[in-house]
Amino acid sequence: MESEIDGRNRRFELASRSPVVRETRAIAARAVREALVNAIAHRDWGIPEPVIVEQFGDELIVYSPGGLFEVELDKLLTAPSRTRNRSLADALRSLRLAEREGTGIDRMYIEQVRLGHRPPVFEERDGGIRVALVGGPPVPEIALAYGDLPENLQASARAAVALDLLRERPSITLAELANAAQEQPDALTAFLVQAEQAGLLRPVAHPRPSGERAWRLADPVRAALGPVLAYYARPVAESLGLVARLARQMGVIRNQDVQDLLGLSTNRVSALLRQAQEDGILALAPGASARGRGAAYVLADAAREASEH
Repeated sequence: MESEIDGRNRRFELASRSPVVRETRAIAARAVREALVNAIAHRDWGIPEPVIVEQFGDELIVYSPGGLFEVELDKLLTAPSRTRNRSLADALRSLRLAEREGTGIDRMYIEQVRLGHRPPVFEERDGGIRVALVGGPPVPEIALAYGDLPENLQASARAAVALDLLRERPSITLAELANAAQEQPDALTAFLVQAEQAGLLRPVAHPRPSGERAWRLADPVRAALGPVLAYYARPVAESLGLVARLARQMGVIRNQDVQDLLGLSTNRVSALLRQAQEDGILALAPGASARGRGAAYVLADAAREASEH
């Protein structure tokens, strides 16, 4: 089965920092193996239905009969491994067909994200478990940035979760990271320190309105990823929309906040903030100066509501 999937799994050459050009697949090969092995090892053999494997172009769907065993769907990434077929799971690991206990889901997640793909999607459906792996051409910027990380972060599902989140949003709080990583916030403190020391993340200039600290990608990583990010150095129209989103999220924004989170120069941000005021998107915050470090902005709608009360 694995060889048949591999035969249909498109091949790509992926550049690296070394002179060696690495070959990779549209769907991460190790993620494919883990999906197949998990389906066999953890299925309910008391149900007379087969494991179903479907491949549509660069998407692989694996269905395994039987519900989850002693684990919740929203804890799959971090819950200790449980299996209803202990002897079979041990045999698969002995044959090196499966990862060591408790790392299979992590490995699927990491292998997909490091190629620039979305993480695997798990669903409970029709009395069984369905996992979807969506691939495509690898994203070179993501692959190179991942390869530059220290080995401990390359092997960390937490780093994969953070990188995946920060492709779409400028910053994340500890609570947001914990929710996506399926962990308690306290368990991620050491990871954030490691990520800062490794040059993957850095704290943002100002906390959220709730007082929560937030983190963003470090400058070299953000610059290297460039157009891969949904918010970094975008055209004016997109940047205005992003500025509005920041104001909605943070309540009050300053020039430094926009520089910090969107990776723009002071002059560019000043021009954007003026444009946002002219377009009726932002207004000066109550009591704020129109110039200098005291300049602060809120959503125009929020400023109007405040003036009416």
